[in-house]
Amino acid sequence: MSVETVLKQIFTFVTTLNKAHSDQVKKWDAKSLQNAFNWARYAEEVHLKLKDRSFVEDLDKQIKVMTVHLSPASCCQMSFDELGKASQIMFLTLMQNPFFPESLIENLFLSYNRKLDSFSFKIDAECSILSSNLTTLTIGQDMMRSSTIGNKPDEQNELHNVNSQAKLLLDGLSSIVPRIDETKADSYVKILLQRMTELKNGISVIVSMYLQSGLTEDDVSQMICTFIIQYLQHNTNISFENVPVDLLVQTSSLDFRFFDIFINWLIHMAQNFSVNYPEGEMYEWKCNIAEPSMDFGTICNYFSQLSKANQDIKKKLHRKLNEYSMESFANIFRDILKHLQ
Repeated sequence: MSVETVLKQIFTFVTTLNKAHSDQVKKWDAKSLQNAFNWARYAEEVHLKLKDRSFVEDLDKQIKVMTVHLSPASCCQMSFDELGKASQIMFLTLMQNPFFPESLIENLFLSYNRKLDSFSFKIDAECSILSSNLTTLTIGQDMMRSSTIGNKPDEQNELHNVNSQAKLLLDGLSSIVPRIDETKADSYVKILLQRMTELKNGISVIVSMYLQSGLTEDDVSQMICTFIIQYLQHNTNISFENVPVDLLVQTSSLDFRFFDIFINWLIHMAQNFSVNYPEGEMYEWKCNIAEPSMDFGTICNYFSQLSKANQDIKKKLHRKLNEYSMESFANIFRDILKHLQ
């Protein structure tokens, strides 16, 4: 049996296990549950038959690569050896997933009954952590989705919610990153961040995650901090418009790398304005975007709040504005500088 054939046969199990980590289990019924354990037992049979074969090492590498691009974003960290305890991993994953329907608890034990006699409840620590990682992140993302429903909260409550969501997601990431290689961790974090940008408060939570990880000096936090800053640096279409100003200023003060990202976005937004001459009035700055949600006063407020952060930020900000204010006669950056005086 070739490596390619084996990979095709276990791919369904891996994708099923990945769904068991996520909120997709809310839609499962007894048939879905039994099907999941059928695939788990099949994976165990594959492990038993092939564990002494010469290509196991290559197969193990291919299985690990397989989990990087699963959807929903995966942190299964599946390997060939873990196929040997596939039923146990499936059971623990579903038991620890808060989205698993209570009505299926009895079915869960019945589906697992072939292993129940040997299951001592002294759970292997590696297996337990493996099964809980994505569940933690799913809860955090679910909080983000639910925060978009209902009336808009006031700014203070919104910032509190953003920071709480960021902490929960960071706790999940902090348990994942040390257990997987850097390449896989980088891929997983990028997928997670990309999906977060699709949510209303997603960018705010990303910024808060970056701030919180930057305030902690341990290696894991710094690695997560690096992943986030690289994501922000390479995704220039990200908008900070809905991010609380206090959060942006605090993060800019912590790290000049974020300051550069934020100020470049502000400058790009300002460059979308042009001079407008209403009849009988002095000129004004009008945004050229089809559906503008930012006016000159808002732009000035961003720059004003940022300039109050500290002297280093203020100097860099004024130097940047002076640089752009020399480009043309009718220049919004000159008026922004006047506003800051």
